[in-house]
Amino acid sequence: MKRRPDGAVETTPSFETSHSHIFAAGDIRGHVRKLATVADREGELAAENALRGSRQTMEYLGVPYAILTSPQVASVGLKEVEARAAGFALRQVDLSLPEELPKAIADRGWVKLVVEKGSHRILGVHLLAAKAAEAIHEAIFIVKNGLTVEDVCRTIHVYPTVAESILRAAESYPKAA
Repeated sequence: MKRRPDGAVETTPSFETSHSHIFAAGDIRGHVRKLATVADREGELAAENALRGSRQTMEYLGVPYAILTSPQVASVGLKEVEARAAGFALRQVDLSLPEELPKAIADRGWVKLVVEKGSHRILGVHLLAAKAAEAIHEAIFIVKNGLTVEDVCRTIHVYPTVAESILRAAESYPKAA
């Protein structure tokens, strides 16, 4: 099997190695973030491709991660530096908790939206707060489905919650300019 310089096994986007009858998934493919959830999903797709001859691929933009500290850190989508490197013109929103959400279940925290200028599509959501690992699930759907700031603003959120911070950040997004 062909290997990359870092030792990872080279695969096609559909998990096929240089040997057409061998597929690879998970850490052996050399991901930056070695997540069991990613390996699990890749394994399902690789097995389907191997057994059925399909060519399914994995969409990584909607893959979240969380660090279960106190407060928690959770993220999905592109970080600002990644979005700029990919050529996106950006606007962003940084919102500090609890100043913006005094009644939320968070004694301290922060939310950041990385938004494509012009289309107002949300490319990334990053949270630092109590229960951020729970609140990030809304952001997965936002990023994975290419939703805009306006889409989030038209969505009713439970009050008071940390997830509501995503709504408040969207509402404070400067649409002009």
